[in-house]
Amino acid sequence: MKKNIDINMVVAQVAKLTDSNNHGEVKQYICEALGFESLAESFALINKLHEIDGHLYRNLEHYRADKNNEMFELIEAHFGKDVRKSIYLAM
Repeated sequence: MKKNIDINMVVAQVAKLTDSNNHGEVKQYICEALGFESLAESFALINKLHEIDGHLYRNLEHYRADKNNEMFELIEAHFGKDVRKSIYLAM
């Protein structure tokens, strides 16, 4: 996990990516920005399969949802409920 993270900058970038309809990429970005490297890699692979296939298969959607839940649990554990809420609302 990274130290000295500008949470306001992360939240602003999350909002920007979400506004551009980059919902898969925003999850990868959050994990990279917060230092959750293995989770970022999982999202990168999901995004790559989405790009290759042109859509998400139902099983992959469920897997991404599970990873999304894991991401928010990690955010809360490492940064607190307020940061979790800020990032969630920016999405």
